[in-house]
Amino acid sequence: MILTTLSLQSTLRITLFNDAYCVEELPEFNSCYFLQQLKSLKSSLEVLEIDLDLGDEDVMWEFILDQTTDPPPRLDDFSCLKKLKVPFVFIGQSEGCKCPPIALPKKLQRLELVCPSLSVMKWIRKLDAAEHHFADFQTLIVSGREDVGAGLDIFCTKPTGLWHKLRRDFGIESFLLDKVDGTEKCLVELMHELHIEVVGRDIEDFNAWIEGGSNYNGYDSFIHLMRVDGHEDEDEDMDMDMD
Repeated sequence: MILTTLSLQSTLRITLFNDAYCVEELPEFNSCYFLQQLKSLKSSLEVLEIDLDLGDEDVMWEFILDQTTDPPPRLDDFSCLKKLKVPFVFIGQSEGCKCPPIALPKKLQRLELVCPSLSVMKWIRKLDAAEHHFADFQTLIVSGREDVGAGLDIFCTKPTGLWHKLRRDFGIESFLLDKVDGTEKCLVELMHELHIEVVGRDIEDFNAWIEGGSNYNGYDSFIHLMRVDGHEDEDEDMDMDMD
């Protein structure tokens, strides 16, 4: 695994790509130790991007993510950080949250989680506890490619009110980004489209569902039809409850 970096004043961009084809023993990539090496930049860095190489195949992405261990407990010592792009395994793992949202930098405005597992849903819900932590958090991006982590399709086909809750309660806009073709979609709008496609109701009815949560009569039929249609709840992390 090799790191290539580009540093411009308060911006640091890092690309991870696989270079372990000849390694006999699988290496571990300690993300906590790695981030500690940036300690000299913690008081000045405003943009930190840690991404995967688009030139690598999806199996190579999986390899790097699988070898990443020990996410740091906190990142709020990056006191000036406004934009953060990071593989989700750097801050959370499938067995639980290691670095909760409340432990992120207070000045954070934009967060991109690269190739998350489905446990990202539990992690995002912890934004409730960080409501007064951030000064100006505006944008959340879930990015990835199919067949890596949770993939992309699951975020388009599972009904959830989480993205609407982020917009309504915290003013946070959420997007789904395809790393391969660069397509970016608003997750609130994707849920609008999903509701209309499955249930056939208009936007006004959908808004009533959003405001009423599970108390709205159409909610049960929406969930039921999704299950009948073959979209059964495969993972409890994709919680379909509004509250």
